[in-house]
Amino acid sequence: MSSLPATSGLISVLGFGYDNNKKDHRVVKISYSRFDNNKGFNPLVEVYSVWERIWKTIPADYLADNSISSVSFSHCFLNGVIHWLAFETGPFNYVAKWVLLFNVVEETFQKMELPEAIVKMLTTCTGTPDLFEYKTKLSLLHCEDFECHMSTFAKCQIWVKEEEESCWCMILNITVDDDHYLLSQVAYLDKDGKLFGFYRKSDRVMVLYDVSKRQFIELGFHYSYDASSKFASFTDSLVLLDQDTTDLTKMMHSKCTSTHLQLEMN
Repeated sequence: MSSLPATSGLISVLGFGYDNNKKDHRVVKISYSRFDNNKGFNPLVEVYSVWERIWKTIPADYLADNSISSVSFSHCFLNGVIHWLAFETGPFNYVAKWVLLFNVVEETFQKMELPEAIVKMLTTCTGTPDLFEYKTKLSLLHCEDFECHMSTFAKCQIWVKEEEESCWCMILNITVDDDHYLLSQVAYLDKDGKLFGFYRKSDRVMVLYDVSKRQFIELGFHYSYDASSKFASFTDSLVLLDQDTTDLTKMMHSKCTSTHLQLEMN
C-alpha cells in the first residue's frame, strides 16, 4: 500500500468509507495548519482508493475557514457519507457548530448545521462529543464529568438526527449515580444502543448502559487503567492490502464488505 502523503507542520484527520458503486474502500485525509490564524486557507484533502492503490488530491474550496474538531477527531460512516464534527477556523474557536459530510461516491463535501440546543450544550459543558451510528441514524454522544460533594458523577446525552432537515431529538439524558464511574474518554455507543465506558466503583467491573432498557449490564471483566484504551466496534471481514490489484478482483466484488480498514503507514 502507498504511504500516507507527507504533511509536515499540519494536523491530519482521517475518515474511512466504502464506495458501494465501485466496490472500493476509501481513505479520506484532511490536513490543516497547526496554527489558529489559518483562516482563509484551504486544507489539503486527499483520497486513497484501495482498488486503484493511489492517492489523489481533490478540491477543498468548500472547506475554507472550516476545521474538524480536534477534541476527538471522531467520524461516522453512514449511508455512503463520512461525517465529522466541525467548527469555524479562528483563535479560541473550538466549539463544533456543524457536521461536515463527505460523499464517498461523488467525492463532494457538504455542511449540516447543528441545532442551537446542541451548540449551547457543547459551549457551556466540558467533555468530548462523538458521532456514532444509532439504529441506522446519525447520533451525537456527549459525556461530561463533574464533581459534587467529593464524589465524581457524569452526565450523558444522546442526540439522534431525524429524517427532517436540521431536526435532532434527545433520546437520553442521564446523570450517572455514585455507584458507577464513566470513562468519558473511552465512551462508545454501538448501533443497537449499548453505551460502553462504565465501571462499577465497588469492584471495578466494566458495565454497559442499555439505552432501551435503561439499565446497567455487566460485561464480565475488570477495568485496568490504560491511557490508550478505547471501545470500538468489530466487523468480521478481510481486505488484503498486500496483494496485486488483479488478485483483489473477486474479493472486491464479493458479498463481503467492511466499514473498517487496517492501514500500513510507512
